[in-house]
Amino acid sequence: MGIWKEFVKLYENPRLPDSLKKKYYNELGDAKWGQGEYRKALRAWHAAFLLSASIHDMQYFPSLSQADEASVNNAARYAEHRGAVLWIRGQYLRGFFHLRRAFAQYVLGDSSVHFRLRAELAETYGRLLIDMRRSPDTRLLMTRKYTDSVRQRIMDIHQDSQKRQGLRLGNRLGSVTKLLSEAKDDDAPQRVVAFDESEALHAALNYQRHLFRQNTPEIRLMWRSLISGNYPGVTQENRKSVKKEIKVLLYSHQRIGAQSDAARVVLLHQACTCFAFLSDWKAFRDIDISLWHRIRIGLRFDILRAAWIIQTRHMDLE
Repeated sequence: MGIWKEFVKLYENPRLPDSLKKKYYNELGDAKWGQGEYRKALRAWHAAFLLSASIHDMQYFPSLSQADEASVNNAARYAEHRGAVLWIRGQYLRGFFHLRRAFAQYVLGDSSVHFRLRAELAETYGRLLIDMRRSPDTRLLMTRKYTDSVRQRIMDIHQDSQKRQGLRLGNRLGSVTKLLSEAKDDDAPQRVVAFDESEALHAALNYQRHLFRQNTPEIRLMWRSLISGNYPGVTQENRKSVKKEIKVLLYSHQRIGAQSDAARVVLLHQACTCFAFLSDWKAFRDIDISLWHRIRIGLRFDILRAAWIIQTRHMDLE
């Protein structure tokens, strides 16, 4: 529990030699990502990338071809990390242009890139496109033709991953292809069970959050809810149980030290039925996201919260 928090505490111990710290730049980046300190995570990953580049310059590898392959793989890994940070901070346009170039270069282009890196880069790009389509300020940029072409390529990688990689990557790619096609993800409950059985707690919690999401474009859901007052999965009879489930999910993320994922629970469509006004601002107060993304999240949550309060008053009067 809270492994990333403990790792950062140990890493920042002044008695730890710098030579040892350099070996764990990537792990530090992962820890900072889990805590929601995304730009600090990117700096750690960039330091790891520069360190690997200096090793190549020192001819650490016995042959030039091996050094070139390792260099390409490290460049692809850093490109994915940079794109992921732009995406998670809500810098969708910058992330789109960066990941589109990286996708063309490392996924569609250079065949020497390791398969897992290509798959992870494709997954990140797919998740960015999903969120851009959900957001009203970027939705019009996501044409069906383009997203379908990206989805088809990710589907090809997904099919290969089932033969070459393990449970996690295959499930993540399968989820992305479903969401890009705007189809209902019928396999999500099985994924939660599979991750539970493999004791992958963090992944299981993320897929539990995914179960609350509706697999139709978020902006369409928002206006439908405002007009009708019907929130997906929430009724007059079960709203107390939905509130309990969402708060348990929030607490579970906090217990394992995944503060950024805990904050994202507040973004669930049903969260406005559970949390008070400004809860989104409080949840993301210590999370490193862009100002525009903070405004985007805040407006959406508070509008839906106001609509829910009006609707419940009508239901109570009836």
